[in-house]
Amino acid sequence: MPPKAVSPLTGAPPPLPVARPGVPVAGSSTAAPKPLPHIDQARLNYDLTEAESQYCQNLAEGERGNFKLFAIGYKLAEKDWEAKKRGLSTIAHWKALNGNERKRAEFLAYIDSGKKNPDPRLCPENFVFRPGELEYFEALPANDQEPFRLFTCGWKVLQHKSSGNEARIIELWETMEDRKRKRVIDIGTVWSEMFEGIGLQSGPDAHDYVEGVDGAPKPRPPATRRDGTYVNEEMERLGRPGIWRFEKTLYQNLHLKTMRSRRIVHVFTRVDDDGLIAERIVVKIQGETSMAHLIARVQNEYDIQELLSEKGCRNILSLYGWSTRTREYYPILAYGFMEYAQFGNLFDLKDHRRRTDTQLPEPFIWMVFRALAEALHLMHTGKLIDPDEPAADTKIANTALKKESGWAPILNLDIKPMNVVLGDADPGGPFPAFKTPKMIDWGVAFKDGQLPGNGKGCGTRGFLPPEQTTTTNKYSSEAVGMHSMIHNVGLTVLNLMDGESVSCENPKQRPKHSSEYDGLYTEPLEQLVHKCVDVNPKNRPTLHHVLYATRLGLARWEKVYGQVRGKTLDELPDFAKVVLADEEFRIGDAAPTSWAPKKRKAEENAEADEEAPERSSQRSKTSHHPEAFEEAYDAPEEADAFEEAVQTTIIQKERQDARRTTRRFHRRARPPANPFTVIESGTSQIGKHDHPRKGTS
Repeated sequence: MPPKAVSPLTGAPPPLPVARPGVPVAGSSTAAPKPLPHIDQARLNYDLTEAESQYCQNLAEGERGNFKLFAIGYKLAEKDWEAKKRGLSTIAHWKALNGNERKRAEFLAYIDSGKKNPDPRLCPENFVFRPGELEYFEALPANDQEPFRLFTCGWKVLQHKSSGNEARIIELWETMEDRKRKRVIDIGTVWSEMFEGIGLQSGPDAHDYVEGVDGAPKPRPPATRRDGTYVNEEMERLGRPGIWRFEKTLYQNLHLKTMRSRRIVHVFTRVDDDGLIAERIVVKIQGETSMAHLIARVQNEYDIQELLSEKGCRNILSLYGWSTRTREYYPILAYGFMEYAQFGNLFDLKDHRRRTDTQLPEPFIWMVFRALAEALHLMHTGKLIDPDEPAADTKIANTALKKESGWAPILNLDIKPMNVVLGDADPGGPFPAFKTPKMIDWGVAFKDGQLPGNGKGCGTRGFLPPEQTTTTNKYSSEAVGMHSMIHNVGLTVLNLMDGESVSCENPKQRPKHSSEYDGLYTEPLEQLVHKCVDVNPKNRPTLHHVLYATRLGLARWEKVYGQVRGKTLDELPDFAKVVLADEEFRIGDAAPTSWAPKKRKAEENAEADEEAPERSSQRSKTSHHPEAFEEAYDAPEEADAFEEAVQTTIIQKERQDARRTTRRFHRRARPPANPFTVIESGTSQIGKHDHPRKGTS
């Protein structure tokens, strides 16, 4: 029986919330109603009705969040759309289950369903460009770019999983009549602002924001005052005492009030007695709603990064330690302290070269190729490899590579240009003229034999080799392994060579150069890269061969064009140089007088608008019905639903703005705190590897 049919007075347990709109509940003889448009389904499932909203406001403050989650979970299981519109059934079931110990499991099941099924209208994929959309956006006149961005957001909010591929969205933008296009832009505007405004904080942990310039986007938020205090405490425990000051925020993902992880990455510098920068670190802060969730997310990631850091590989970003901080409110935070690589990532480098219409020198490409292969060798064997090895191309299978005693091979399933950064050149390394590539982000790395779901679906869409995707294909039965990482190393190098974004969307087709590719690299490099990205795992080269071929390929290039190994940047010919922008926060430079951010003008001082996440070029696999828009919104009654969707989102935005105004009013009178005053005593749970004094609290 569906939940609607259960009387709250009978004690009969409702089913777990597994039904979906338009699908009959198992065991029910009631015919399924005609599915509503996606936007209407989302509104009925995720927005409180007037009755539900009034009831929620009368609950104790601590119960309101659970009621909202319960309402989502219950309505996802409820198939009667009319009941959802009234909201009374939701309230009745809440009253019947809340506080009833015999029905506690069912009560929690609805709440859990609400947590696990976030509002699809606020799905991050709705608000980021895919590669084709980004390319089209950049080619548009400046005055059309923002409307196009909002149009893509609005269309994805309206259609969600059936939003179509990039070409279809571009086609709709170009051909849709002005009236309809403006409606889609309106929806995109409202939901983009809601997406950016979710997760607003108040109190000592709220971010202070710097004013934007000439209408430019506001910068990512700096560290909070408590972050600054905590970083100084933890760096002393890690054996790196001193005055550590915030310098810059490198990245922030969206802070959604769901079970989704929150993440922000800062740069801190240590200042010596003369006020000069003496040391730099990256502080990666992640938040979860419980300590169990937090440890489950970060423990494996940091354990693997620590294990690799201890080996001293120049191509792995070093981890100095990590710890967790509990608070009286969510989220609970984990702090990772690691090496600072100041020259950006390979995606940024590729993108810069594309915009400037320049080509990366081939010896640099060979160096990156070899560096990533050396990182794979360490991950697989637990041992470093000499730059001159292997001397010969003997046929050694991946499984036959000699491992350190007791070493469990590590698989990183998310190797891509954004996860390879460039650090300082290594004067004692083989390539002192080039910045050093370093792998980062071990959140999707696992020891062999511990892959969740055998690794299927793990990683980034567009960078999954055929055997790693969940899409059924000829190679689905192949295990994920070293050959999968070799594929992604090859795809990363292919992106550097091409300058355009190259991905592997179709498991039946090998990734290939874009139509803009000039083909100016040597044949050995082209052949090796394309062997690595072969769709058949068995056809890809072994790691031993990649190590040999990258060493030999560079040696052959040097024989023709001149040596780069052992040379400084000044000693290289111009055509072999990679000159990057001057580094920020250079060792020995004068530090700023204070890391505290500039305050907003008084009337806006406490507003905390979260910045949208970094634009991603991840491509999603969606289907599209060509006439979906026309069929859904041309009929009069469904056109009314469309207009209602627009009005609903505008009303929600107005309510949100009202809540922001209230927050500003209450926070305005709060005096600024000293950046390093300990306001809250956070409980520190230090990993065994974090500092020499184990057990220190």
